[in-house]
This record gives sequence, structure tokens and C-alpha cells, in this order.
Amino acid sequence: MTDVENITKAIKENTKMVWIETPTNPTMKLIDIDEAVKQTKKINPKIKVVVDNTFASPYLQSPLLLGADISYNSCSKYIGGHSDLIAGSLVYNCDEFHKEVYMAAKSLGANPSPFDCYLVLRGLKTLE
Repeated sequence: MTDVENITKAIKENTKMVWIETPTNPTMKLIDIDEAVKQTKKINPKIKVVVDNTFASPYLQSPLLLGADISYNSCSKYIGGHSDLIAGSLVYNCDEFHKEVYMAAKSLGANPSPFDCYLVLRGLKTLE
């Protein structure tokens, strides 16, 4: 995916999402988020671009500012920072996603406990 042309070649008529991880694990290769989003949206503006932002963390990279629709972060790594929790975050700029994610959290219990939130906040304080 470091060559955006490979992404555009892989898009088919039924493609609904392009999932990018940058920097990649474990090779730490970089993908041009801005260009990947532009080329994807040129083919089909309805395709959602999701960026796994775990290794850069929100401190170093903001995929939504580069055009991505959703940014995913594992809070278990750099954000938590102490290797004592399992958590993740979704950041998005779409009311449609908010309604769906909220419903899933509410009906399936896909949300962290208050103690897990404390652990994330504790680690967040030292993210810098």
C-alpha cells in the first residue's frame, strides 16, 4: 500500500472500505494518507477510508485532518502506555457512524469500564 496505485487497482465495484495502517506493523512502512484518500474518493466518494493509527498515535498523526473517514487507535499501546489494559478508540467525522457505534456500545456492551477509562487517562497524561 505504500504505492497508492496498488490501492486504486484493488478497488472494485463493490468496495465499501479501504483500511490503511500507517506506520505499518512490524515493518514501519509509511502510506501517504492524503493521497490514498484523494485517489480512493476520486474512484468512489462513498468508499470509507479507515486508518489504523496505533503506531503513530494521535499525538503524531491525525488521519481525519488528512481526509480519512475513521481513525482507529489501540489504547493498549502508546496511549495506555503501561501494558495493563485492552482498549481502543474510534474517531470519526460522520453522524451516521456515531449512531451505529453508539447503538452497538449501548446494546452489545462494547464500551470500557470506568477503571479501564482511568487507565487510559493515566497513560494519556504521559503520552507526550
